[in-house]
Amino acid sequence: MIIRITIAWIITIGMGYGLVYALWPTRCSTTRQKLFLLCTATGLGLGIGSCVHLAALVVQTILPNALIVLDLSILLIVWCVLIRCGQWRRRLPFAIVNNPESRILSWFATVTLAATLVIAGFGWYWVAVEFPHGQWDAFAIWNLKARHIALGGENWSNVFNDALKHTDYPLLLPLSIARMWTYAGTTTTAVPQLLHVVFLLLTISVLLATVAIMRNRIHAIVATFIVMAYSNFLRFPSNQYADTAVGCYILMALCMTVIAWRLTGNSHSPWVLSGLFAGCAAWTKNEGLLFALVLVIVTVSVTALVRGPKKIKHTIVPLLTGLAPFLFIVGFFKLTLTGSNDLLQDLSLADIWNKITDPQRHQLILRKSRFIITSYPDLWVILSLLVYLGIFGFTKFRQDRPGIAIVGLSVFLTTIGYYTVYLITPHDLSWHLSTSLQRLFIHLWPSGVLCVVLAIKSPQAIIDRVHLQRA
Repeated sequence: MIIRITIAWIITIGMGYGLVYALWPTRCSTTRQKLFLLCTATGLGLGIGSCVHLAALVVQTILPNALIVLDLSILLIVWCVLIRCGQWRRRLPFAIVNNPESRILSWFATVTLAATLVIAGFGWYWVAVEFPHGQWDAFAIWNLKARHIALGGENWSNVFNDALKHTDYPLLLPLSIARMWTYAGTTTTAVPQLLHVVFLLLTISVLLATVAIMRNRIHAIVATFIVMAYSNFLRFPSNQYADTAVGCYILMALCMTVIAWRLTGNSHSPWVLSGLFAGCAAWTKNEGLLFALVLVIVTVSVTALVRGPKKIKHTIVPLLTGLAPFLFIVGFFKLTLTGSNDLLQDLSLADIWNKITDPQRHQLILRKSRFIITSYPDLWVILSLLVYLGIFGFTKFRQDRPGIAIVGLSVFLTTIGYYTVYLITPHDLSWHLSTSLQRLFIHLWPSGVLCVVLAIKSPQAIIDRVHLQRA
């Protein structure tokens, strides 16, 4: 079983790495760039693997050996594309900012980060033993779908019967779990447990690598500590919900957007990768569809303001090119397999208007949101981020400002979208807020930290300035 699951992971990472590296426009000369490519490749490989598994289900090819042959065929095609791209593609230089860092301080921060993750690992193990099937949404929605897909045979599509809850939720996570179970030949609880921990580690690693690429390693580790300091961030993977996964893909899309603005030359492939990761977010949860729409709108707006309307096509066309495959999969799923959406049932224009103009609904949403933000110890995490900004000030890297603006506006407008959904929800508003608000915060917290940290000067730069003044 372990060998077959390992083979599944190797094929998954191989499919993602082949495509990411084929589209990556620069030379991977540093460890942080290689870490970034490996992590994003793993995320994209999971997205591709879920689509391949859906195709296998549709054509009734769900036996383990047949699935392995299909996956290996996709892997071979992806690597043929990679080899072909390597023959003609000229790798562009990457504009590295000369941001020195203290080696002793850097290694101390790295060891501290590693120790924190080891301690968190013991916590994950304890929760996995006590709650092997996760919390309510895990065994009632996500793992239930995965189990039915893996064991349902020709009747696998019965999982979308309207008698079950939330049949319209996208399938990246259930299909990824079912795919691993198909390889393993058994529905072991270790597969979803490991998958959610992997998404958490991918989130941490992508944030770490991105900030290290854009600034330096000390700045990156500080950002990682701030993200992990949020009380629910390290706990959520043990729930086995899809929120960590969609937050990971949102972060990957925005990190690729930031890097796209830093690159020299006229390479548009990073925008394709950003679109692919936004598409993975849409294929993970319905909230990802909202984010994908926001990213397109924000990218068009910022490009028009910074580079002029004539340059919009250089970003929006590759971005939509990356989005298209996963939007096609989501559209196929929504139109042919899924049931109705519970948030859109029995909503009329008059009902929507009445809810939007009801001040009590606004007050309740703001009060619940304030409670989430100001609850102990999360208030101190947010305050420390603001103090960090106040002490070090804003960065002077002008070439990064458009990318940072896209990240900040995407997080802000997605938050506004969540707020609007709460306003018009047909469910009891208090219940809806209490059961989902913390999870939505998980979606955007890493990306929000990315925006603020990239906008702040590096701590090492301040330390070097103090040393120079004393000298």
